[in-house]
Amino acid sequence: MTICISRANSMRTVMAIGAILASSAGAQTATSVSSKPADTSSVCRKSANVPGKPDSMVACPKKKTTTKAKTSTTKTSGGDVALPMSTQRSTSSTRIPVSKEVAATPEPAPVVEQPAPMPAPAPAPPPPVVVDSTPAAAPPPAPAPEPTPPPPPMPVKHYGNGFYIGLGAGEGIPTEAISEGYNPGLSVQVPIGWDSPNGPLGLRLNLGYTRLDSRSTFRNTGSTTGIGFGSSGSAFVANNDPQIWSALADLKLRFPFNGHYEGATTGLYVVGGGGVNYFRDYNTTFALTNPEFNNGSSVTSSKTSLTRGAVNAGGGLSLGFGMTELFLESRYVTTFTEGRRESYVPVILGLTFR
Repeated sequence: MTICISRANSMRTVMAIGAILASSAGAQTATSVSSKPADTSSVCRKSANVPGKPDSMVACPKKKTTTKAKTSTTKTSGGDVALPMSTQRSTSSTRIPVSKEVAATPEPAPVVEQPAPMPAPAPAPPPPVVVDSTPAAAPPPAPAPEPTPPPPPMPVKHYGNGFYIGLGAGEGIPTEAISEGYNPGLSVQVPIGWDSPNGPLGLRLNLGYTRLDSRSTFRNTGSTTGIGFGSSGSAFVANNDPQIWSALADLKLRFPFNGHYEGATTGLYVVGGGGVNYFRDYNTTFALTNPEFNNGSSVTSSKTSLTRGAVNAGGGLSLGFGMTELFLESRYVTTFTEGRRESYVPVILGLTFR
């Protein structure tokens, strides 16, 4: 009886131990499976053969793990006891080193040594300071204010289209009968005229004054008395110098050297016309020296002044510059007195203004 109880207690003890072992093995297996770290050996490294691309990581297929429960039979004094045994294949937790193929690193390019920069040249020393001991020049005076420009000149008014006036002077030369008792004297002329701008013709009024110098003796006899022309009586030297005032209207014909007639011209010209001559102090001059002028009339010889008709003709040379002409002319003037004509030649140098 005692033996049976002991055997029964032994069986219970063994079974309890087996149950404990079995539960411990199952818990260990579960813990190993759940807490097992990821096996790095299960990750395969694949070297890329494509140039220019890095190696790629590829997951390798996992091996299937089978667990078989084995039981072992243990003989005890109470009989055989079946003990569970773990048949799970143990796996190594040791990490397997995997080497990675390292791509060949290209050799670095050779470093070219740059030449060291040249040092900057040292600055030139400053020039010596020269102290000028001469006194400073006085500042120039302030510029004077600009003078107010004068008003524009008034336009010069000319004597119309071709009109002009002039002034000339020269010598009056006695000719023919009066040359015996008189010498040349002063002659003044004032020409007033108009020249056509389109042709050679022109008109002129010539106002003149001529004073002849009386001689103390006659030229032909050398004495103070002479013989009159024909039977007109005796002649005597004059007591005064004769004065002749004239007003003659002339026709003018121009011959300019350049062929242009407008304005002042340079060339030759001729004049001719008629008018009147006025003799002052006639009874003491020409009435004595030239009794033939009276034609035997005592009335004529006693007149203090005498006016008679006259004609003239002549020519000249003109030199034009701007609106002015310089002229030199000579004319023959004769007066229609009763018995014989009285004549003289004025030679005049003057200017005309247009």
